[in-house]
Amino acid sequence: MRRLILILTGLLLGGTLTAQNLSRCEYWFDQDFAARHVVLYTGNGLPMQVDASGLSTGLHNLVLLVQDTNGVWSSPRSFMFLHYPSPLSATATYTYWFDQNHVDGQSGALTSGNMLIDATMLTTGPHFLTMMCQMGSDIRVEQHLFYHFPDVASAPATYTCWFDQNYAAAQTESLVNGTLTVDASSLTPGMHQFTVVCQVGNNSRVEQHLFYKMPNIAPVTLNYRVDGVQWTSVSAQMAGAVVNLNLDMTALAEGNHGIEYYTTGGNNDVLTTIQIDTFERTHMPVHYTLTAVAADSTMGGVTGGGFWIENENITITAIPADGYHFTHWNDGDTVNPRVVTLTSDTTFTAYFEADIHYYTLTVLSADATMGSVSEGGTWAEGEEVTIEAYPADGYLFSHWNDGDTTNPRFIVLTSDTSFTAYFIDDPLGIDERTMEQITVSSCHGNIFIRFDSPKPLWIYYVDGRLLVHKTVVASGAYSIPVPNGVYIVKAGDRYIKKVVVME
Repeated sequence: MRRLILILTGLLLGGTLTAQNLSRCEYWFDQDFAARHVVLYTGNGLPMQVDASGLSTGLHNLVLLVQDTNGVWSSPRSFMFLHYPSPLSATATYTYWFDQNHVDGQSGALTSGNMLIDATMLTTGPHFLTMMCQMGSDIRVEQHLFYHFPDVASAPATYTCWFDQNYAAAQTESLVNGTLTVDASSLTPGMHQFTVVCQVGNNSRVEQHLFYKMPNIAPVTLNYRVDGVQWTSVSAQMAGAVVNLNLDMTALAEGNHGIEYYTTGGNNDVLTTIQIDTFERTHMPVHYTLTAVAADSTMGGVTGGGFWIENENITITAIPADGYHFTHWNDGDTVNPRVVTLTSDTTFTAYFEADIHYYTLTVLSADATMGSVSEGGTWAEGEEVTIEAYPADGYLFSHWNDGDTTNPRFIVLTSDTSFTAYFIDDPLGIDERTMEQITVSSCHGNIFIRFDSPKPLWIYYVDGRLLVHKTVVASGAYSIPVPNGVYIVKAGDRYIKKVVVME
């Protein structure tokens, strides 16, 4: 007959039952309550044999209940295990798997009763570990719920639980050191279903368990000490063989600790012998939210936001978009990238501005002996700049290199730009000097000019500003309307005449 060896004292979680007050045990496989088995105790010891000979090869669930001589039942315990119809060998081996995924189970030989478990592939969050240890035909199965931290947790862990499909009355709390505390005080004695959803960030896991709610009996006193230091007594409620108790271990340092404990009744009679256990105290780090945003997302973005551990150094970086540059954070700091230390939920906002382009303006004189020009320099894009040509004595400004005759001249820079000023002889004070057949006169707001051949023509205001510059392409008479005033007319290479125009 295939046997599973179960040590009941371990299953009863530190209860008060002994071989003398156990009366019976009931167990069944795979939720088949109707086919349950009954084992009666005769005081021959706590170990019991479970008949698994009728099971098929594969994964199965064992549910176990124990009753004492007073008729009080323990809470049901459930175990997952792999069943092999024939013995493997007399060598001690173990097989374990996570989260009911027995297909990917790992196996090995027990060395000095120790086994190594590889959990590196697990995600952050709560998980179930199932272990099956085998020696010949004897098998022992254990199952543990634990919380896995592969590195530093990036989000707080929470759980939501409810009883008997009553989701409307669900409780939601934070996981502390991977442990959840559930209030079942409102439940009536009897069988109940418990559903729990554990979540870390976007990862969730759902578990369902069947358990028996025991009626409350008289309180007991739990006496305990940690690491052999000072016995402490606390009141507790005992439901059947299970002591319901929460002990505050927050003052302990992180690491492994030992605990000793025993219970006494109302008359200070000892209900259990001293039991010794070990546990690991781990710290659930405090996390804060770092919000890192841009004041205008079209100008740039920010990296470094998220959930971070308290006092951890975090780097936030403002990244400008093309055509923009970072100016400052919302607290006035201008460092970028910037290292911050979180002590609370914090928001940092990055501000950006459009880039300003600067261009070079070059102003030259075609002949420095005939005149000079205003200075060039570097100017911002779109800024209006004035350039001016200054003729030397005896010379007049003629035009810029692009043909424009405005002086002074206003320009708007959109690129690096160069302007060159050209000058000509100044005929002021010379009435007439000619060897060519050119005549100039004025009448009724016009200047009349007769040419004997094609020639270039310049007409200046008396202050040296150029009014007209053109080339006459044929001989003949030309009339040029001008306002009243005094003008200098230059035609060809040698003809210069001062003209007064009146209506």
